[in-house]
Amino acid sequence: MKHTFTCLSGDIELRPMTLEDSQRYRLLRNQDQNRFCFFYSGVISEENQYNWYAAYEQDETDIMFAFYYKGKFAGGNAIYHIDYEKGTGEYGRILVDKQSFPQKGLGSAITYHACQTVHRELGLSRLFAEIYEDNLPSLHACLNGGFHKAEMRTLENGRRIYYIEHTFSAGKDTP
Repeated sequence: MKHTFTCLSGDIELRPMTLEDSQRYRLLRNQDQNRFCFFYSGVISEENQYNWYAAYEQDETDIMFAFYYKGKFAGGNAIYHIDYEKGTGEYGRILVDKQSFPQKGLGSAITYHACQTVHRELGLSRLFAEIYEDNLPSLHACLNGGFHKAEMRTLENGRRIYYIEHTFSAGKDTP
């Protein structure tokens, strides 16, 4: 959805994903080393991304963040399938351009800040994520960003995923 939520913490900035950001994100996501981490692992065309973005802007249950590090585009993440009545949502689509930004901890930081932002702005009380067992960078980013392991599940295709959760307490949540 079109939103105005931002977070600035040191060299890290999360801002609403623009169409231009989404095309940069698509190029990163289409790289072979990144595609296997997504439930849909096919290559996404520029036109498909444009169509997705047009639909995304109208979807009130989907928030995408562009991640900038020291003022340069470095990836993104999202909270989607938001259920405002239940105060829940799904976290994912986390992607950091590790070739350009090899610093450790960026994934954890953007996970933490995105989750805190939607908690603060939307009042969400619980987020969950489903991460392939072999997607260790995303798993570590989530666990270090405030999630905890809930259970292991096996998908119909035989791949195993971790189902993880992040619940917010009345006090400050820290990674």
